[in-house]
Amino acid sequence: MNRTDAVLAAVKVQWRDTTQIDLSLWDSGFKWTTETTRGTLHHLAEAGRIERRKSGRTYQWRLIAAPAPVALTDAEAILGELRGVIERAQRPEPEPSPAAAQTVVVGDDVDLPDLVEADAYIVERIVKRAAYDALRAMLTVLDGWIEGNLANVDAGVGRADQAEQFHADDIRCMANDAARLMGTREPHRPAADNG
Repeated sequence: MNRTDAVLAAVKVQWRDTTQIDLSLWDSGFKWTTETTRGTLHHLAEAGRIERRKSGRTYQWRLIAAPAPVALTDAEAILGELRGVIERAQRPEPEPSPAAAQTVVVGDDVDLPDLVEADAYIVERIVKRAAYDALRAMLTVLDGWIEGNLANVDAGVGRADQAEQFHADDIRCMANDAARLMGTREPHRPAADNG
């Protein structure tokens, strides 16, 4: 079971705070840091797999309720939709234009003259999306660290005016947390690991 699946399994239908989820994971044998749990929870919420709500200085989490099943009482409306689908499927397709044979369509309203240009365009879009996802993961981890610091302040450890102040090593650890969240190698290796 990977980390995301483990955290998702620890989230329940009723609201639970981060500490309850983290303790549940710890009891189940998952011994990673609370910051890692927080980061994964934020990532799952942004992906639309769980709900989050602010509760004081921390967050609470729960599974997204499944939509109620649709009652099949209006048979005439359903038959009308089926007729529309059948009619659209029976319409003949228009003849392709000669220009369409030489133009590659990528996404919405992006026509490219040849496959080489289309490949370059697709690669550029993939790289931009990967960079965006990495930066989003970093911000998610940062929010988790701030939340952790605020929880420590509430517990009497640390000062509120320093909850958003981090050392360079903290930021390196955040980058590693974000890498784990993205499922890639950790970019920072502590000096002791380099020898």
